[in-house]
Amino acid sequence: MNLRLQSVLTPGNAFCQEEKVYFHRSADGKVIDFDGYFNLFYIEKRKKYTDIHGVSLSLRLQGFSKLILMHDRDEIKELTVNTPEILSSVECEFPYEDYDKGVFWFRLITEKAFSGNASGGSETKEGENLVVVEGAYLGRIDVKRPSSIMVDICTYKRESYVTRNMKTITEFLDKKENSDIAENIHIAIVDNGKTLSEFDELQSIISAHPYITVYPNPNTGGSGGFTRGMKEALARKEELSLTHVLLMDDDAYYDTDMFVRLFGMLNTLKEEYKDITVGGAIFREDYPYIQYACGEWYEQFELYNEMINLDMRSYDECTQKGMCTTEYDKQRYSGWWCCCYSLDVVSPDNLPLPMFVHYDDIEYGIRQRRNGNPITFLNGIGVWHRAFDGEFMGNKVYYNTRNMFIYSERHEPEAVKWYFENKLRKDMTGCFFNHRYVDMHLIYMGVMDYFKGEDWFFNLNPEEHHKKISNYVKAHSRYITIDELAKYGCENVKEEILRYQTHGNTIEKLLDRTKKEKRKVPWYEKLTINGTLFSNKKGAVAITPVDGFWEKGYGYKKYIFVEKGNDRLLYVETDPKEFFEMLRMYLQIKRLAKVKLKNK
Repeated sequence: MNLRLQSVLTPGNAFCQEEKVYFHRSADGKVIDFDGYFNLFYIEKRKKYTDIHGVSLSLRLQGFSKLILMHDRDEIKELTVNTPEILSSVECEFPYEDYDKGVFWFRLITEKAFSGNASGGSETKEGENLVVVEGAYLGRIDVKRPSSIMVDICTYKRESYVTRNMKTITEFLDKKENSDIAENIHIAIVDNGKTLSEFDELQSIISAHPYITVYPNPNTGGSGGFTRGMKEALARKEELSLTHVLLMDDDAYYDTDMFVRLFGMLNTLKEEYKDITVGGAIFREDYPYIQYACGEWYEQFELYNEMINLDMRSYDECTQKGMCTTEYDKQRYSGWWCCCYSLDVVSPDNLPLPMFVHYDDIEYGIRQRRNGNPITFLNGIGVWHRAFDGEFMGNKVYYNTRNMFIYSERHEPEAVKWYFENKLRKDMTGCFFNHRYVDMHLIYMGVMDYFKGEDWFFNLNPEEHHKKISNYVKAHSRYITIDELAKYGCENVKEEILRYQTHGNTIEKLLDRTKKEKRKVPWYEKLTINGTLFSNKKGAVAITPVDGFWEKGYGYKKYIFVEKGNDRLLYVETDPKEFFEMLRMYLQIKRLAKVKLKNK
């Protein structure tokens, strides 16, 4: 039996139009290497986790003379296809049994110029003969493992995003060739804002597709919303023969071949790996060919991402150890922008903690890993999302602080003592010297709530508590518009702010892999809080989420914090009195931490 594992993709109408993540062409356009990220076939992951015992390539071609099968950078086999005028089917077998590592891909030779089109094929410019390529990698198996997925989407007042994504999914599932997938997908939309019923376009899509169900829910944050979806999947597990739940962000873009690839993995899993987690990569919306993360890990209050901002136009980046091997599969976790769990792992007594936002996916993912369930990532399973390095944290500073303590209390309790002894002072003074006074107070609030214990945490009303945190941030933050800069004497940064709001970081900055020496801050800069105590410099300095405070704005007393694509600007004036607030909060935390740790 042959099973479709992944489709051959070209840019077409995909979110990412950069052809080099699909294929690379020679200078004359006559040699097309389908060695881009989306068209590589990772061997080691399939060999280890699945029962596939053969891999073939099924293509429909027109305008080509030769097809060459490749393993890594070596030719395996050359075939004459001669399909100059008529669309023809071609099938060939990779020597799957001969290789345990690396990647398969294929090369096509044509006498004509080549450019991607919208249909999954490709055609030449007007007036030239048609050139087409479409198809899929197929896996040969003896028995297909039954798999049925509940797609769990949590949303809060993002009707346009949800409508767009439901339209994309349903158009994909309505196609005849995807009927086998459509029969095994059910969608649970957890509506934390209770507003989706008011959106007519979405309601028309839902009414035409009975496999979509909306569940109105209190605003319990991402963790509460996703957990509600998990509970609904468990409740309907027998009725719908569900085997998995796929957590997905409401505001992300994705290529629907993700579902082909996910079922291609789940349907072929070995019995010993039937409960493996399939994680998803996250790509940047601003630079769609840049992979922001593909599995991260966390320990001792630090998040590690050794493959941040990879340029997936590069074959070498796509085939590095962290991408196509299984070496890190018991170390990483996947963010809930795209993550698939087995429903034999998800259970009423094994659900996420009610963290509202942040660290919920870390805690739950590492819990599964420690229960013996590895995680794997396949090319093409993932989403495009707005970049996290383009925004400040806001009230999420509170959740990060509180939740990382809850995580560490359960999984690495020795790190809690280390934090109070080594990191607390650095975090709080960093906020003070960077004029992030609200963040400094949010750290304090997060630690103090952690001290209240698990009984307080598990009995918390998350919706009411979130309002309290959000109201605090709102009351202690002064947001202005670009037109109000002159009113505050900050017009000198207007052009810089407009440029960043529109363009964000340059691609050169994102891809800069050089290790720069950390600047040593002179003692007088620290003593005078970057020169603000004895300077009357007029104007302001603009700070973006990736700026080092000590690298900009010496001597200024006014700061404008700016995010890409956000019209709101956070205005902050230097306030030396916050130093005494910081000292008070720090000493109180240290005193309570000493008592708490002594009682452990």
